[in-house]
Amino acid sequence: MAQLLDRMGICERLERSATAARWERVAGPHIARVTRVGSIRGPTLFIEVAGAAWMTELNMMRRKLLHRLNEDRDRGRIDRIVFVQSGDSSMAAPRRDRGESGRG
Repeated sequence: MAQLLDRMGICERLERSATAARWERVAGPHIARVTRVGSIRGPTLFIEVAGAAWMTELNMMRRKLLHRLNEDRDRGRIDRIVFVQSGDSSMAAPRRDRGESGRG
């Protein structure tokens, strides 16, 4: 059964999903607040980003993020990260820390 799944490419897709699941840890909390994994197509990971300024910043960090994402991975490696602007306005909304009090 394992050989069949491997021949069908299912094992590799599962491994890539596991690699993508590392995004928040690899990106760190600051970047994770304004991004989220969008989709995976083949070896390409699409990351949704809160705004154009963040997209510019992340494009400059792309190689470093890709390296960290694939670190210690033999299978399920991501070859490319594509940053796309999210249409979800809630991603850009600032998140309050637990200790922060609100108004009213």
